[in-house]
Amino acid sequence: MFLFEVKVKLKSLPPPHAEGRFEFFTREKILDLKIPQTDREQIWPWFWQFRGGFFAAHCHCQADGRNEWTLEETLSIEINYERTRH
Repeated sequence: MFLFEVKVKLKSLPPPHAEGRFEFFTREKILDLKIPQTDREQIWPWFWQFRGGFFAAHCHCQADGRNEWTLEETLSIEINYERTRH
């Protein structure tokens, strides 16, 4: 899975497709959505932690429902989001 941030403002939403429809959600609303346990546990927290940078992680999903995570690589970049807005 790849998660990335689109920095260019979209002029319109992409059309619906086989995987669903495109929507915008606030940071607070994301965790209210029906998202996979793995996304809730680590993917979104790491996305916000390393926003603007990069992270690579491995998740070993256990038969009992637990997930064992390894954060394999990170790159933090400090970005002034106010200056990058167009």
